[in-house]
Amino acid sequence: MSGDVEGDLKLAELVARGPSFAARFAAEECQPSRRVWESVPSVQAATALFLVEHHRLPVEDLGPEVLRDWVMLTGACLRDVLEQERRQELSARGETDPAALRPVPQKWIQQAQTRREFFPYLTARADALFWAAVHSGIAEQSPPLPELPRLLSWLLRENRTDRARARAYVLASLDAAQRPGDRLVWLQLLAGTDPGQLALSDAELLQAAAQLAGVISIGEGQIVETLVPRLIAIVPEQDLPDVAVPGLVARTKKAQRAVLAALLARPRPEAGIARDVASAVEPLVEGSGPLASAAATLLAAWGLDAPPPRQPERGSRGRWRPTPDVWTPPPLREGPASVQRLTELAGMLHHRQRFGGDAITERFLADLVELAHTDPAVPLSGLRGFARSEVSELRELTELATVRASPLAVWRPEPDVVNERNRVVIQGLGRVPLLLSTPSTVDLSITAADLLANLDLYQRKGLSAEPNDVMMALTRLDPATVGAAERAALEASAVLVDSGDAQIPMRVGQRALHYLEDPVQEPPLVPHAGYERLWPGHATWPESLRGFPQTAPLLFAGTGHVVGSLFPRWSDAVTATSGYSSTWEMVPLWEQAVRRATPLSPGTASNLVALARLAPGSRAAELGQALDDAWSRGLLRPGAFDLALIDWLPHGRASLAALSRVLLDVAERGAAAYSWGFLDALLLDSAGASRLYPGTAQLADAMADLAPDAAEAVRAGLVGPEALRVPGLRAVAAKGGSAAAVRAAREAVAVLVEVSAEVPGVSDGG
Repeated sequence: MSGDVEGDLKLAELVARGPSFAARFAAEECQPSRRVWESVPSVQAATALFLVEHHRLPVEDLGPEVLRDWVMLTGACLRDVLEQERRQELSARGETDPAALRPVPQKWIQQAQTRREFFPYLTARADALFWAAVHSGIAEQSPPLPELPRLLSWLLRENRTDRARARAYVLASLDAAQRPGDRLVWLQLLAGTDPGQLALSDAELLQAAAQLAGVISIGEGQIVETLVPRLIAIVPEQDLPDVAVPGLVARTKKAQRAVLAALLARPRPEAGIARDVASAVEPLVEGSGPLASAAATLLAAWGLDAPPPRQPERGSRGRWRPTPDVWTPPPLREGPASVQRLTELAGMLHHRQRFGGDAITERFLADLVELAHTDPAVPLSGLRGFARSEVSELRELTELATVRASPLAVWRPEPDVVNERNRVVIQGLGRVPLLLSTPSTVDLSITAADLLANLDLYQRKGLSAEPNDVMMALTRLDPATVGAAERAALEASAVLVDSGDAQIPMRVGQRALHYLEDPVQEPPLVPHAGYERLWPGHATWPESLRGFPQTAPLLFAGTGHVVGSLFPRWSDAVTATSGYSSTWEMVPLWEQAVRRATPLSPGTASNLVALARLAPGSRAAELGQALDDAWSRGLLRPGAFDLALIDWLPHGRASLAALSRVLLDVAERGAAAYSWGFLDALLLDSAGASRLYPGTAQLADAMADLAPDAAEAVRAGLVGPEALRVPGLRAVAAKGGSAAAVRAAREAVAVLVEVSAEVPGVSDGG
């Protein structure tokens, strides 16, 4: 199966043990605790499923976790199969795939080849296994498995499953999906016309109309564009309002225009039906542009009068508040440790699916170590409920609590300093009374006083210190808390660094002093060689850390959690590693970023704002809270933005319309002083182009909305006359013509000119 002779010999030994062993092996190894994350197969899934298929174990006897592994592993193999087909099609047309030109490790190529070879074996009973997996309940688990729609599409393409059954399942999945991306996948499978898609006929769509009402009412543009115009063309007249009105309040203008066009193409309904639909059309007439024109055209075609246009109501709403002073981060610990609080912290880590890099993790570890030093069984008793957690550290603690033996070790993260320290903590519960690297405050810094107190306890108990724990204590030590007295005490401390059987001949206190003189320096951002984005440059490992684990090559291999955990005073080198592809994973990083002791840099502040425009659902609320915290703690300072660093793209330009919405939301939270300058800088950038960028109208409208607040802030003395200068707003207002952006900019400038005349000593800031 693997191409590895030794591995195949071992596999043959397992096969020879028969079907009963195969069933036990699959049941034992296909478990949540054997997975790196909940969304990937168990470590031994390939072996287990090979045995299942070799012995043709009855599908009905396979448990949900075995079926879950089948879905994930088969989906991964299918991805490689489809990728190979795509490249073969390109080659047949004489085209080259740009991705094929990138250097790829030989190991990855071999793994993909193995998966492709394994695919026919996994799919011999694909239809039966797929539906068994669906009925086992794994399809309703969260997060949803992206392999399910991919596998169903393949089954449809190969004509290996019942179409009516598939249609019913896709409709139910579309209705139940919680995330926009998941809904889009099921929508494409339902309505798409490519091979492997259901291509619903008009009759089938009409039959499913009632079931689709809920998902249409969400108002997502792609769903409305795909379904509502087709339904408008085929539904009976009496049902027209039920279909058209939800479509007319869609979230995108493009979708609304598609609905209006479909209504215009249909014969005029009777008067009562027309009035019901027109109630949702009339608000679209307001303003100008293609949407308002299309709405007015429809009303005229139906013989209905358009309502008179309304002007937006502008006025000061108290959104310009004084910028808060920079906070002092509070202590990390919140009283003595308790099992109840430990369980609550574990629940927070489980909910966010991320362990490490922030104050919540450090609180959890500090309480765990304190409780375990008296009796390791005490803290473990509160963690028995996390056997299925996606957080591997919680699963491993559950394993210790339940004393479950297994032929496999629990998966552990990559061996960087932070994860190694965590591993040593978990495996050595009870050995030490506290961690030297436990932060003093929530920004993850350690004061010299706390480090000295902890070293004193180690010395009295005759303990040596674990190297990874010591190294994290050094990189977290706040130099501002180290005076002459603290230096003398560190020099006198006799606690040694322990390295297994032999102690490294160095004392913690002396190494701390050495590190203060020779710390790791934060590297600047540079264009990444493999990604089209900015990335931290090479971090030089100083002489002061000689003898400690070499972490430099791993620092920027993944996300910024490790970097931020090690270096709490670093800035862009931490947050620039926070990709947008997995926003859920990045939320803890940004929550920690707004616990820092100093204001956010322009790059970090800009990207905290920019990320908020991309976050879905609950993540948007969490990032909104991070923005609130940044402002209330004095970390989000007016003027702290850099257009060239948005999305960490070199000279990139984000969607101005989306940014304007986020910045207006930031202003609504009381931070108009921050949004005002950021909006103006975006306008100035647009005004300097040969043509105004798309979205400039929304920027100008946002400033027109905030202008009364800015004027009131100048009148009240909350801000000086510099708030009236706004060169970007004035540059757009000075342009000729009557474009929406120009009109909104002129409206805003008029408000500011009025202030100049009212307030003594303030001139028109132009």
